Amino acid sequence: MYSLGIGSIIPAWVVYSMPFALWTFSYMLFVRVIWFELRSLSAVIWLWTVPVVALASEIGQSLRLVPGTFDIIDMITIAFAIAAALAFDRIIDVKQSRAS
Repeated sequence: MYSLGIGSIIPAWVVYSMPFALWTFSYMLFVRVIWFELRSLSAVIWLWTVPVVALASEIGQSLRLVPGTFDIIDMITIAFAIAAALAFDRIIDVKQSRAS
């Protein structure tokens, strides 16, 4: 009996690019939970550390400054994860301000 591998069911970008993007997304939400009420410089620095490093590493790969293979799909999924985390954070802020 012939069995299909998981690669034939799940798109390659989900297998290879999505995990890091989801890690970036979850990191940003985790930092916002820690500094929920606080909007300080420290909170901003911690919030943006991983997303900036993630995007910078991909740009560095494209310029051959960082070892690895540049992939535009990685850049797109990371950017989408950052945008989704910011949108989620904004929705929570709006709901909190309405509840107050």
